[in-house]
Amino acid sequence: MSIFHEIAEQFLVPKQLRFPKQGLKDIDSIILNLETLQEDLKLLLAKIHNLEPDAVPSEEPLIPLLCEIITDIWRAYKRTLEPNTQEPYPELRRIYRPLQSIFDTLAREEFELIDRTNQKYDIGLTEKVLAAEKKMGLDHDIISEMIKPTIFYKGNLVQRGEIIITTPEN
Repeated sequence: MSIFHEIAEQFLVPKQLRFPKQGLKDIDSIILNLETLQEDLKLLLAKIHNLEPDAVPSEEPLIPLLCEIITDIWRAYKRTLEPNTQEPYPELRRIYRPLQSIFDTLAREEFELIDRTNQKYDIGLTEKVLAAEKKMGLDHDIISEMIKPTIFYKGNLVQRGEIIITTPEN
C-alpha cells in the first residue's frame, strides 16, 4: 500500500470523512496530515511532471494512482460543503482550506477536475452513466450526482467521471 493510500485511509473511511460535524476534537491533527498529504502529492506530481514530453499521460502507471487519490480528496472536499450553498460548513472551514489548497496545487500542475452535478445531461458527455432515476416536474435530464469526477491532465482525459442522472417522468 502506498503512503498516499495510508494517509487517505487515515482520514477517509470509505469515501467519507471520519469525524462527525459536531465533534471535531482532533481538527489540528487532521489539518497537519492534510498538509503532509499535500507535500507528498507535490513529490508525486514532480515525478509525473518529469515524464517524457511525448508520453501519453493515461499510459503512465502513476496517473491511475493519482486519480484515485484525487477522487478521495475530492469526496472529502465535497463533504465539507453545505449542499444548498456550496459554502463550507462553519465547523469544517479549517479543513476546507487545506483541501482547497490541494486543488490549487493540482490546477497549477495542469490537472482539471470536472464536477457536473446539477448540470444538464447530454449524451455526448465523457462521463459514464451508472444509474438513471425518474422524477416528476423535470423537462430535461440532469446530472443529479457525481460518483467520480472527470479528470484531465494537460488536456488529456485520464479519468472518466461516473454519474447518476435524473430523467423526466412521462
